[in-house]
Amino acid sequence: TLLPDVLRETPAWIDRVVPGSVADKGGLRRGDLVVLVNDDVIQTSHDLRTRLAAIRSGLRLTLTVNRDGALNAIEMRAP
Repeated sequence: TLLPDVLRETPAWIDRVVPGSVADKGGLRRGDLVVLVNDDVIQTSHDLRTRLAAIRSGLRLTLTVNRDGALNAIEMRAP
């Protein structure tokens, strides 16, 4: 779950990870900031939602997140 999209420029911060979800199994954590989906730069939560909606279910993807100042690549399959 992302932070609510209150402003058009709301960053793609992960607010909550549902236990047992694809995000949980992939290693996403609350507080992660998504900066890339595959090679596409993500600047806002709207960008992230739009990019994820364009990925077909079952395809592999890489989310690069900023976690505590370090970039981490997290590979998973689109739900």
